[in-house]
Amino acid sequence: MKTLTIGLSVVAAAQLLLAGALWWQDQQQPEASALLALHPKQLTEIKLEHQGKTLQLVYQDGAWRLPALQHEPARPAKVTALLTELEKARLQWPVAETTASQARFEVAEDKYQWKLTLAAGEQQQLIYLGSSPAFKQLYLRRDKETEIYQQQISTMDWSTEPEQWFDRNLLQISQVNRIKLPQLELEKEAGQWQVRAAQGETQIADKALAGQLQQLFSALQVSGPPVKPLALKQPEQQLQVEVQSLSAKHSYQLQKQQDNYLIKRDDRAVWYPLAAEQAKQLFELEPEKLLAKQSGQSNSNEKPSASEVQAEGRSELN
Repeated sequence: MKTLTIGLSVVAAAQLLLAGALWWQDQQQPEASALLALHPKQLTEIKLEHQGKTLQLVYQDGAWRLPALQHEPARPAKVTALLTELEKARLQWPVAETTASQARFEVAEDKYQWKLTLAAGEQQQLIYLGSSPAFKQLYLRRDKETEIYQQQISTMDWSTEPEQWFDRNLLQISQVNRIKLPQLELEKEAGQWQVRAAQGETQIADKALAGQLQQLFSALQVSGPPVKPLALKQPEQQLQVEVQSLSAKHSYQLQKQQDNYLIKRDDRAVWYPLAAEQAKQLFELEPEKLLAKQSGQSNSNEKPSASEVQAEGRSELN
């Protein structure tokens, strides 16, 4: 009995020692700290430096812009993804703390993979990002600190080319309910597109084709940054289109110059290149095709074509 009591006491003591060791280890665990010293919403400038090239983003007039591209807007989703990933990063155990390790992990001032500069007015933070030990993992070091951390950050979508950040959707207009072309006008009333001719006559529009035109403007993408039109006395083709939505109204100008198509909107002073397949939908539009076939409209048993179903689905989303 005495032996059993001693044995139980030893087990209890061992358990207490183990619990104490775990508690002590937990107390020694440093609290994770945020990587960023500046809040993303306070930032006014971002610089990315990589392999001798620098990308600059500045926050002006409520949007991130690209000074290298005449201060054109950057893609909001791309900038948000960058800042969100940095904001979520938490630093805990450093993998190294010596100055000599900085070059080895490629986070030194004169040897790095990426140098990130964040500014909020006169406040500034520099972060050096180095080599990658694993997929979507890299080493990093904050300026004026010796600690080097391993962090889950991916630079796969980063770039120092301004064109990669340019917002190609900047001319889109959502919830389109009216499109005015030189020869006719399309208007959506009670969920149905109607065609109004120059003489004032109104007819029901072909759902599929009207939906395609609506989609053209709600999903409009320019091909690249602004360009200068050629010094021609008269473009080969030109067209003006008025587009109205529930909250906005814009006038678009299109022109063709030597197999190239350009587009401009009334709220911007520059021209953008436009893909031929988008421009041709307007330049080659045949007004009579916009009119719905009366026999098809009256026959309730006739099934819509696949293109009609697809266009109607896209239209409903908008």
